Amino acid sequence: MKYKNKNFLFLYNYLTGESEIPKGYHGWAALSLLAALAEKRVWFEKFKGSKIYPNIYTLLLGPSGIGKGGAISHATRILKAADLDPPINIYRGSTTHAHLEDILGKPIKVGEEYVQPSSHLWLIMDELANNLGDSKLAERFIKMMTELFTGDYDLSGGTRTHGLREILEPSVNWFAGTTMDWLFDAISRKEVFSGFTARVFFCFREYYDTRIAEPTSPEDYDEALGYLINQIRAIHLAEGPFQFTEKTQEIKNHWYMTRPIPKDTDLLAAWKRGDDLIIKLCMIFSLTDSTDLIIKPHHFMKAKATFDNAFGDLDVLMDLACGTKDKEETQFVEGILKDKRKVNRTLLGKIAYKKGILATRLEIIMKDIESRGLVAVKKTRTEAKLYEYTR
Repeated sequence: MKYKNKNFLFLYNYLTGESEIPKGYHGWAALSLLAALAEKRVWFEKFKGSKIYPNIYTLLLGPSGIGKGGAISHATRILKAADLDPPINIYRGSTTHAHLEDILGKPIKVGEEYVQPSSHLWLIMDELANNLGDSKLAERFIKMMTELFTGDYDLSGGTRTHGLREILEPSVNWFAGTTMDWLFDAISRKEVFSGFTARVFFCFREYYDTRIAEPTSPEDYDEALGYLINQIRAIHLAEGPFQFTEKTQEIKNHWYMTRPIPKDTDLLAAWKRGDDLIIKLCMIFSLTDSTDLIIKPHHFMKAKATFDNAFGDLDVLMDLACGTKDKEETQFVEGILKDKRKVNRTLLGKIAYKKGILATRLEIIMKDIESRGLVAVKKTRTEAKLYEYTR
């Protein structure tokens, strides 16, 4: 009975056990699973006739082998264990925009009749660059996903060969992963600055030297899983509109009227869409506690904090897409390299940190500097990175 009053996120996180997979990845996997469970049976009416649904697009970013696939697989194992009836529609693997249209809109034969397929889908791609194909296919897929995001109207399309495709009341919940190096093989820089990235929650994580030789699961895994499955089944049956409490509405209104406009105009699209994205997260965090469909102040505060973290990672992505926007920081790092001629990564990081340049930002700056041929990257005897200025 010790898990009786524990919420979804506590139980989900507890079941991840101890491993080297970043907890942030597991956290987003849990939110993506929740959104997939809710489909379109719950919503928030922002104003009369305009509904916001809890589907989200989530992209895990980080080096190869850091644990993106592990976090995704944990979420799918939990879902499989729940054995939902009816099951949610899930697709994991490679697809194109045309194939996705078939999944969501191509009539399927049931007995002697053809019926429309479910247009509710949890779409999972472990490695985005591999799963989308070449740049032209990827571009068309991204455009389709941009259109599918809102999900408040039917989509129709067709070709001479395949005829009409109707996607009725779509609800696509997208969960994917990729490395920073491969990101722009899947999403062009043009798309980064389009409306697409304003619809995506990005989660960056880096390698840390935390070693767990033998990953472990809780001894009472099955007991805790049973409680989580009960919650999953209840969430899957939840239906109806969400409501803010009076206090939540008051807090949200104050946030909305006082939130500062970003100085970087490239972030304006995501900033403008922030209200809708936070509402989506509010619904999801509310479902972690109960199925009463009431959004309380602490749900809004969690949603805001989660959005702010993802918004910060989008800022990093924008930097990566355009080289590095902050010329002062780039020039500072170039000055260190020019002055020292040779410097190892650890010392460079310490000097940059004193200037307020964090590790993630420094990696972006160094990618820009390396791409311009200003440094040669070598290895010391201890296999540490050594930068040698070449000009």
